[in-house]
Amino acid sequence: MKQRIASLKSGERVDSYFSVKYKKPAKEYRYGWMFELRLADASGEMTAKFWGSESAAEVKGLHESFDRDDVVHVTGEVKEFGGGLEIGISQQNGDAIAPLQKG
Repeated sequence: MKQRIASLKSGERVDSYFSVKYKKPAKEYRYGWMFELRLADASGEMTAKFWGSESAAEVKGLHESFDRDDVVHVTGEVKEFGGGLEIGISQQNGDAIAPLQKG
């Protein structure tokens, strides 16, 4: 089922494909490594944050496995943050982000 960014609501589970508008470098946080990216589809854009493990190499490897304009499969949860919505992708909860194979 294709979910549209414009229709996502807080608390909703996400399991869909989106285009990557941009991504920020991976950085360390309290429980490991994370990175932020902007996802888009025909209906709009939304920020997503990948909360990864303590393995810098693993998180940086995932971060480098896709680039701007690539399509990624995202599983996560929509959350309210800073007055808006974003997708939280928590590796500890079994969420994931994976690039679509080219072609």
